[in-house]
Amino acid sequence: MSKTPRNGDKPEVKTSVFTTSSGVEVTLKPVDPIFIQSVSSTVKIPKAPFYEVTTISGRTERHKMDAVAAKQLENGQSIWDQYIEERNEAQTEQSNRILRAILYMGTEVEVPGQDWEKKFRFLGVDIPDDEDERRVFYLQSELTTQDTMALMTAVMRLTGVDEELVAKAEDAFRNPVQD
Repeated sequence: MSKTPRNGDKPEVKTSVFTTSSGVEVTLKPVDPIFIQSVSSTVKIPKAPFYEVTTISGRTERHKMDAVAAKQLENGQSIWDQYIEERNEAQTEQSNRILRAILYMGTEVEVPGQDWEKKFRFLGVDIPDDEDERRVFYLQSELTTQDTMALMTAVMRLTGVDEELVAKAEDAFRNPVQD
């Protein structure tokens, strides 16, 4: 039986523990789906370009360009290629922001001492001073791709995100990583 919070008591948050392939234990917390959606919407995904054709009757029709039409239109391929590049860049940025949001709001982990930082200092990479930003940087830099995807999936499931959306998020994350 769950108890109702009273007088400033915080409601109990459902958590779970995720163990990375290297043995690091990360406490996972649900993240508000509206927050994730808000973060997602900060990146504008370009819309497909349009092209116009004149019909036999002289009427002008406007159509959304696709890969097939691009090959048939003058300069269509270059327009299509630019659109695909801009769309992929936007989707990658969107995936990165969502991942950072999930790591920021949905994880707790003890960041180890400064040994892990040595390689970044050597390479001239700035490490955030803020504790939360430092935790996110640590997780992004030290987790394998498989651990990152599994952790993100686990937080989304803990959040109560529909399995179909979890699968789409995995695909969206997987594609930029593979590219």
